[in-house]
Amino acid sequence: MMLGGVWLTRDMIRDMAAELGVHRRTVARWFKAGKLPKSVEALLDITRNGNLGRIHEEWDGWNIDAKTGELVTPIVYRARRRTYTWRDIFKIQITYQQLSALKSINAELSAKAGDQEKAIEELRAKVANQQRAMERLESCLAELTSTNVVPMDAPNQDRGYLLSSGKPGR
Repeated sequence: MMLGGVWLTRDMIRDMAAELGVHRRTVARWFKAGKLPKSVEALLDITRNGNLGRIHEEWDGWNIDAKTGELVTPIVYRARRRTYTWRDIFKIQITYQQLSALKSINAELSAKAGDQEKAIEELRAKVANQQRAMERLESCLAELTSTNVVPMDAPNQDRGYLLSSGKPGR
């Protein structure tokens, strides 16, 4: 039997029938008619040539290498084709999961940093209040050190002390 200038042996028909999951006679009828159903053409193009563009147009130019099982990128302007094994694809998935986890951790740390910044601002406000209170106390202490302590002599009273600034009229 011949299709597209290629002679098909019984073994080839048997193998194709097994690959497609159909009976040998079905494959023989397709070849006798000289035309394969479009779905069969697509399936064979995918399984034999690794052409992923038959599945979806976004994958046009991408292939699966039948010998190595590697995913092969299309040729892009001035770039060579790259191949990826299933392990490489798995690593990409893990990398995305790690990136997602790191983004989550970063968001948590940013929130904590924001909380700490608020706490720092509150502490700075408290320190400023303490400094103002200390300045008032220093002012009071300075005023007290510049005053004279004068004993008060009053009849029939306990002896007390009078604070005087040392300035007349006070």
